[in-house]
Amino acid sequence: MMSEAPLNVEHALCPVCRSDDYSLAFRRPDLRFCCSPHVFTIVRCRTCGMGYILDRPTEAALRTFYPPTFYATNHDNSGQEAPLRHKMELVRAHAGQAAGGRLLDLGCAGGEFVAYAQQQGWTAHGYDWTTSLSNQSGLPIQYGGDLAGLYDDNSFDVITAWAVMEHVYDLRDTMRNISRMLKPGGIFIALVTNFDSIPGRYMQGDDIPRHLNLFTPRSFDRLLREYGMQPVRHCFDQKIFTGSHRGLLVFLLKRLAGEPLADIVAQHRAPGRRPEFCGMLRGRPSALTRAVCWFDRTLFTPVIDRVAESLGRGLTLTVVARKDA
Repeated sequence: MMSEAPLNVEHALCPVCRSDDYSLAFRRPDLRFCCSPHVFTIVRCRTCGMGYILDRPTEAALRTFYPPTFYATNHDNSGQEAPLRHKMELVRAHAGQAAGGRLLDLGCAGGEFVAYAQQQGWTAHGYDWTTSLSNQSGLPIQYGGDLAGLYDDNSFDVITAWAVMEHVYDLRDTMRNISRMLKPGGIFIALVTNFDSIPGRYMQGDDIPRHLNLFTPRSFDRLLREYGMQPVRHCFDQKIFTGSHRGLLVFLLKRLAGEPLADIVAQHRAPGRRPEFCGMLRGRPSALTRAVCWFDRTLFTPVIDRVAESLGRGLTLTVVARKDA
């Protein structure tokens, strides 16, 4: 439900390098849950390339944008077998001698990956910033509280953050704690959206304003190195989290027909407007749009997704980093 009350916002600096030198990327409101009519300004840092919300909600106001349906949707998606298996494969590929050691899953939601990691022989813990959830699983999960006081220094072999770092309010403080909690030589794995992708920049695929931090490989690598972690791998596939170019040809058709980009994005992202996106052109039913939508979905998207992934331009970016010994 949309709130008509004025939204409390604050001017943000680049969350990576703290620069205030930026270029405009786009403006858009919350299209997923329509919690506020506020139109947010998304910019790109000229110093490090990071994307971020310039007029972000204050920390208290941000809670408005996380209705119960947000957590219900995440719970439904995070327990699927194939993504859990791929997450563990990635952990095993880089954990080395730490296999079967201590693992912390940040932004763990209902604890699906914590439970899966325990089944695979890990001593797994979970942490989530929200206090809207309660621990009913019996797993070692902490909801809310300051990371600095919850876990000891050098206490985990692996820390994971699956589609979490985009949401983190104090990014630098969180990175400081991740580095502190990791053992020397430990592994940090984070899956984020890639602002250097066509879906991220042109199609505005991020979940604004819940995604406060819009990473690029370069900006994330800079942040990791600042906190004593060296990137060892970047993945752009969709094995864990779907991030597709689906709809790009329809975007282009509608733009060529003169439709405003903001309205096309709303058709593509807002609940209930998908039939309009796939079947109408300039407000009228369109056989051409339906044909382009079919071609886009069945033939074009699988090809461009593979090409983008090979070029490091896929929407989904997974970064693996190792803490300095």
